[in-house]
Amino acid sequence: MNKIVAAMALAFAASAAQATPVSQVVNFGTTPSAGANWGSDFATAVTLSGAQFNQVAVGHSLLKIDVAVTNTTNTDATLHNTNTSAATYHQAAGDHVNSLVNIYLYDQSGNYTLDSAITNISYDIKPGGVNLTLAANGDVSGLDWHSFGAKTQTVTTSTSYTAANGAEWTALLAEFVGAGTVNVDANAYGSASTQGPQNVDFSPTAFASGGVTVTYWYDVTTVVPEPGSLVLLGASMLGLAAARRRRS
Repeated sequence: MNKIVAAMALAFAASAAQATPVSQVVNFGTTPSAGANWGSDFATAVTLSGAQFNQVAVGHSLLKIDVAVTNTTNTDATLHNTNTSAATYHQAAGDHVNSLVNIYLYDQSGNYTLDSAITNISYDIKPGGVNLTLAANGDVSGLDWHSFGAKTQTVTTSTSYTAANGAEWTALLAEFVGAGTVNVDANAYGSASTQGPQNVDFSPTAFASGGVTVTYWYDVTTVVPEPGSLVLLGASMLGLAAARRRRS
């Protein structure tokens, strides 16, 4: 009987460690909304902060870091005739007006880009038609301009970093592992473009904001029986049953 009990104990002890990924999500917050009436490009920058991965308190090493950037852009655009006479804007194939915002996320040292998210909002010249005629510039009726109305677009991108990233991963660990906070730099760049007659001025008003989330992935060791251990356990249980039959 003692031998059988010992065999059962051995079966449970002969086990293997299995890595189970666990995530810790840290929200670094959202940048203030920035933008302008664009006659040309615009740029803005802000620093966001979040908690580092406390490897000592958790007791496990990092396996992966996911960096996600969400870019939300709100635009309102108009076309304005800058000519002293009426002008017709023809919507040929591929003609459109565009507003483009790219939010880049940099590590604090500025050595490399962690991630970026691009919004690209396009306006048709005249939905349902091919021509848009605008009155002469300064027309008191106000028909020298055309409003496209407001549009909103949200884009989220995510980049994963592991030991396979080499030197970049080593640099990330130096910044993101610790018991304090880590800073990231969010830079937004905006631009506007138009395809069509040069005498029509595209005037978008655009505001953009970017949210940043970092997910730390680490492993928690769990104990699971190996196949060989299960076989040994089964054999010991059969032996226990046989011993009981002999005694009876």
